[in-house]
Amino acid sequence: MTLRHLTIFTTVYKTLNMTSAAKKLYMTQPSVSQAIKELENFYEKKLFERLSQKLYITEAGHCLYEYANKILALYEESITKLQSENIIEKIRVGGNYTMGITMLGDITDAFYIDHPKIEISVIINKTSFIKDLLRNNELDLALVEESCAVYDSDMIQQPFYQDHVVAVVSPYHKLAGADTVFLSDLANERFLTREKGVGAREMFESIMVSNGYPFAPTWESISATSLINECKKNVGIAILPYEAVKEQLAHEELVELHIKDVNLSRNLVIMFHKSKCITANLQSFIDTCLYYTTKNTASKALLRA
Repeated sequence: MTLRHLTIFTTVYKTLNMTSAAKKLYMTQPSVSQAIKELENFYEKKLFERLSQKLYITEAGHCLYEYANKILALYEESITKLQSENIIEKIRVGGNYTMGITMLGDITDAFYIDHPKIEISVIINKTSFIKDLLRNNELDLALVEESCAVYDSDMIQQPFYQDHVVAVVSPYHKLAGADTVFLSDLANERFLTREKGVGAREMFESIMVSNGYPFAPTWESISATSLINECKKNVGIAILPYEAVKEQLAHEELVELHIKDVNLSRNLVIMFHKSKCITANLQSFIDTCLYYTTKNTASKALLRA
């Protein structure tokens, strides 16, 4: 049963004549008759009685007409609504904590300049939680760290920025003056980290464990700020994204430990479900992310030069 069937049915209902209905619909009379027959087979009910070459509507026909009218009216309304310039699209964006405290606000501000009528809602949380929201269609896309997990094969990941995780200490920490340190030097140290499920912590913990060193943080917190403050007090080694501590490093309030033969670089990606329909406005938001981070990377390169 299709909208075409219902359109034919309502026309026959109003004219009570197959030939007249066919003319109104620019169809042949046999095609109209066939459509009515298909509807009757579908509902297993007679919609019209044919007596003395005249059509009479059955009770089932009257009932179907009420529903058909509503369905066709809603269909026409949907066309009018969706083709209207007044419809406001909402974009639901997720971000990990690194994005939340660094560039996501600037990206949304840049997007609003060219798209002032688009509404953007933002949820900041740990990456594992954000992925669940993507899978449940509660978010359209997210800015998070790249994942190599097999179970994330249902996600599209488009790299847009390179970040790295750092191990930082107070200038008064015993390792602060070392040019390089080894993982073995860190084995018995106190660590300050985010909770499980947060990308930076998961990355560093995986490296420690895979190299045979235990990893049992002394401090766990949902707040990067609290970890930074405790690290300044020389409580231990904080494991955080570079973007979260770059100001403290620039002002020499914290010192980055350079760990021998350990790569803590990672890509931040635009992530969305592989079945997600990317609208023109969603693509524009993605383009804004790419433009903003490219410009930001170029600016940092000039500063370094």
